[in-house]
Amino acid sequence: MRSPAKRRIMIDLYETNLTSDILSEFAEHISRMCDRISKLSIAGNPKTIKSVRKVLVRYKILSLGQMYFCEDMEDGKTWLVSE
Repeated sequence: MRSPAKRRIMIDLYETNLTSDILSEFAEHISRMCDRISKLSIAGNPKTIKSVRKVLVRYKILSLGQMYFCEDMEDGKTWLVSE
């Protein structure tokens, strides 16, 4: 993270149980890194995606154009490398 280049990040949350405390910590962690993120793709089951999206949008950490939520990892990877 010492490099000045912004990063494209893929996070896989399949089979991950997210409590409200974990979601808050996750949002804070992304918030600390937000100036180093150009694109953030998050894959998971529909319930997980809904929870994570709600938290990240509520905290206004990244713009909606910088985030992509999907159920299929391949869709997320394709979005990350697209311009």
